[in-house]
Amino acid sequence: MDAWVDGVDLNEWTPPRQYDWFAALELLEHLDKPERLVRALQRHATKGVVVTTPNPQVWDVLAMDPTHVTSLDTFYGKYQDGIIGLWTR
Repeated sequence: MDAWVDGVDLNEWTPPRQYDWFAALELLEHLDKPERLVRALQRHATKGVVVTTPNPQVWDVLAMDPTHVTSLDTFYGKYQDGIIGLWTR
């Protein structure tokens, strides 16, 4: 599923079934409630979830463009310009 192509509202979307892996690449900062999506992905992943986001310690995430609505400081380290998170069962 690709929200850019499909037009799915990821603020409300829930996976329709279980999948082995989910990858949420550079999208959490575009959501009003990114934690809701992460929790939904965790519930529906049989193996794990991978997320990446820009690091607000390096980039002014909210000023990057108007679609960036959330700065997820708790998801980040302090040095690199991008962060990856991995959650596994």
